[in-house]
Amino acid sequence: MVRRGTRRRGRPTVVAAWLLLLATGCGGGSTPPGPVVVDGSTDGTVDRSDGRADAATDATVDAPPDAPRCDGCWNETGRCVSGDRDDACGVGGGTCLRCADGERCRAGVCVAAPPCAERCGGCCTEEGACLEGSSPAACGQGGATCIECPTGVPCVDGVCDPAGAPCASTCRGCCTETGECIDPPNDAACGSAGATCLPCGGGSSCVDGSCQFDETSRWDVTALEATVPRMDPDGEDWDPGWGSVRRPDVALRASVFVGGTAVEGEVGPDDDTFTPMWNEVVLRNLPASALLGRDGIGFALRDVDPLNPDDPVGSCVYVPTPEDFDARRIETPCGDGVTLVFRIEPH
Repeated sequence: MVRRGTRRRGRPTVVAAWLLLLATGCGGGSTPPGPVVVDGSTDGTVDRSDGRADAATDATVDAPPDAPRCDGCWNETGRCVSGDRDDACGVGGGTCLRCADGERCRAGVCVAAPPCAERCGGCCTEEGACLEGSSPAACGQGGATCIECPTGVPCVDGVCDPAGAPCASTCRGCCTETGECIDPPNDAACGSAGATCLPCGGGSSCVDGSCQFDETSRWDVTALEATVPRMDPDGEDWDPGWGSVRRPDVALRASVFVGGTAVEGEVGPDDDTFTPMWNEVVLRNLPASALLGRDGIGFALRDVDPLNPDDPVGSCVYVPTPEDFDARRIETPCGDGVTLVFRIEPH
């Protein structure tokens, strides 16, 4: 539908100004009359209200030599404006009109606006509004329907661009230190929901982004070394009466229950030393479930005497955790002043 502004007839103030112009211009002189004065204006600007020149945002027209004229339209305050705005639309000196919803002012005439998709460089809402299309909340270009980008994904040139988002906000698996998304995760890089990738320890597998310990895996227990006091529990030399060599000959026995049956092993002795070193497997091919049991691993150190009964050095029970299966050294107290070091490693 096309609506045109209605032409307004001359007003008394305009007529009075015109008569004044005729009176001053008929004095018989040959000099052309000066600028038309309309409601106090002396610069040719038509102002229908308070005699001031129109604001810079309003287009103005010069009064012609024969009559005041407005090429646009007269707004409600009596000013002549350009007539090309949706809220002040008109042409040829008519009354300015406010275009209805869905209309746009084109050449002073209210016309039906084209669909959003045909006129929008950004994106269109469901209500038909044209948006810039650069926001993650309303992303799109070329008049496409606005879409909401996933959380953390930026809108780049009207397109949701996961590549421009931090790994942690978009990755379903885990993120490396360099920001790479590992999806699906694996035993060497395990994690979920954008968490930092971590390797699964020995005996563990990555299941649904979480390291799960496999209790059926098989393991060996290796005795590494120990430190013992310089005197036995009675405060005497370990091997008295044997010349200048009075240090102990330390052996280690270990035991664990598998299905209710005790499995035992022994290493050593390492002779004449307060710091015995074995670096030998003392328990072999055991299921992880047995090592993780509440009974743990039992250790007993003793000083081996060829001619006399062996002397106890120290004893202890250690209950491993899944983290111990990935440790290179496990150090634990094993009696008064005694320290034992061992390792659990894949069979």
